[in-house]
Amino acid sequence: MFYVEISLVIAVLVFILYFLWRRKRWKSERLKQLENIDNPYEFEIFVERILKSLGYKVIRTRKSRDFGADILLRRGRKRMVIQVKFWKNKLGEEVLKEVIASSYIYGAKEGAVITNSYFSKNVIDLAKEFAGKGHLDKIVLIDREKLGKIVEGRRLL
Repeated sequence: MFYVEISLVIAVLVFILYFLWRRKRWKSERLKQLENIDNPYEFEIFVERILKSLGYKVIRTRKSRDFGADILLRRGRKRMVIQVKFWKNKLGEEVLKEVIASSYIYGAKEGAVITNSYFSKNVIDLAKEFAGKGHLDKIVLIDREKLGKIVEGRRLL
């Protein structure tokens, strides 16, 4: 009886170690994919897959005339508009204008901008200022560093 219990414990430990190894491998593959993306459409698909893997219901808007929203997220009755920007330089105020405008059009109370780049200080300050005032309850800015953390499994949305 003792050997059966030990065998069972060893089998469970092996399973847990295998699961942790596979999860770590998946994360490192995703980080490599992020580094190798070289066009906006690929980046948008990458972001969509990450959000789906985190359990969000993701709806991609049409490519043109999307009114500033590339992705719509649904959590229960709440909606979030997401602008995905593949950019070489820091993002400026125009991204906030697009998110705010699209939130009205799609009936969202939350907005986000996800980029492979970074945000100017002015954008960060304005996002804090606009959140909770007017139509949007929340504006989330996810830059390259935060996106890497999401890929690693730390939920930020």
